[in-house]
Amino acid sequence: MPQKSDQFYALCPIGTPITGRQVVSTKVCEIVEERKKHIRIFDYSPNHNPTLNLTRKFCGIVRKVASAFLISTSIRNQENSQSKTELYIALNDGLALWIDYFVIILTKSKTNRTILHHHSRRYIDKRSMAFSLISKQTYSANITHIFQCKELAKQAEQLYPNLSGQHLAISNAFTVKPQKYDTTKNNSVFTIGFISNLTIEKGLDKFFEVACHAKRLNLDWFFVLAGPADKPAEALINGFANESNIKYLGPVYGDKKELFFRDIDALLFPTSYPAETEGIVVLEAISHGCVVASTKLPCCVPQLRNNSVLAEIPGDQENWHEEAIVRLNELRALPNRSKLATDVFNAAYQHSTRSIIDLIETEQ
Repeated sequence: MPQKSDQFYALCPIGTPITGRQVVSTKVCEIVEERKKHIRIFDYSPNHNPTLNLTRKFCGIVRKVASAFLISTSIRNQENSQSKTELYIALNDGLALWIDYFVIILTKSKTNRTILHHHSRRYIDKRSMAFSLISKQTYSANITHIFQCKELAKQAEQLYPNLSGQHLAISNAFTVKPQKYDTTKNNSVFTIGFISNLTIEKGLDKFFEVACHAKRLNLDWFFVLAGPADKPAEALINGFANESNIKYLGPVYGDKKELFFRDIDALLFPTSYPAETEGIVVLEAISHGCVVASTKLPCCVPQLRNNSVLAEIPGDQENWHEEAIVRLNELRALPNRSKLATDVFNAAYQHSTRSIIDLIETEQ
């Protein structure tokens, strides 16, 4: 193992509520702690869960600004200017990208390497002034960008010609614990699950359309969904409370989340969330031997598509619910689908884990 760096700073969310960015950031920090002498984490996630969405957003902004100020001050005021310093930033999107921009400006002369981890495609689908300035400021050999796939990296390079530094494509598969093949996976009743932070953008309406269409076709399928719901999603869920083939479990974590994945055969992930890239729940489902029907994801481990355990349907396709039934039927008929999904994920996990460890262990 290479000599450990003198100081590793991380500006990222690692608290609750759980989002994809927080899951990935937490795992990265765990790996760094195992391989670096010193790590200082500046966590900008809200440390409470207020009921008012505006209050939650305001608290999040305050935490981000405060964390950005503290990490910038800490790096600039290091007593030993000869020490090696690395900075990891879980990039935001929207207005919060400006916070990341100012941190990069204030610390670039004091860091030996800055790792920018991309978790959103908002500023890659549509040009952002903040990220345009970030791409120009980071014209240096000590910048490393982590994208979740080569396609997203290529799209970013086309939109931001000044984007510099090393570009790596590393799937989020390293954040998901591999599972042993479950020989009891194939249920007598085909069970389709949906788990997320439940919102309309995440495709909750499409999920119910598919469930109701399956019932009209007299299919012996059961639909179960889980996760915290915002107010519009909660109202929609209540409207389907009496459907015999649908069950809502509420938020599930830890062992209950593991049980959710063990009890389903397929995951339905009809997201239209504009920041969606890879979908950690997709990786979690496949690791548990589930097949997946989803709207088209910008990033996806190639093995998932190549081995037919993932069926992608364009989100704007007419009669999406009808096509979803067709694709779910195809996935259900896939020979040894559970073992195939587990094996495919385990291979992706090994590659992703090795890539992130190699990056962290490489001394600049």
